[in-house]
Amino acid sequence: AAPLPFADGAALYDVGASLAAVARSDRPDELYTSLVEEASGPALGLVYSSDVSIKEAVRRGRGIYWSRSRGSLWQKGDSSGAWQHLVR
Repeated sequence: AAPLPFADGAALYDVGASLAAVARSDRPDELYTSLVEEASGPALGLVYSSDVSIKEAVRRGRGIYWSRSRGSLWQKGDSSGAWQHLVR
């Protein structure tokens, strides 16, 4: 992925785009089955991710997935308030 330039001349790589570029799916809809875990290890559930949801999740630092029923991005917590934050 190409670096994103900053005003001070530094560069930051688009990690979300880099992850999506190497991910592979064997599904006809090209979605990825993703495991959501607590930082301490317990699994919370399985969700579906797309290239777009991976990029947005990394960019925003939140749980953002692909809703098959809605056919669009699903941002965990938008309606329930139960946000999921990405842990590095």
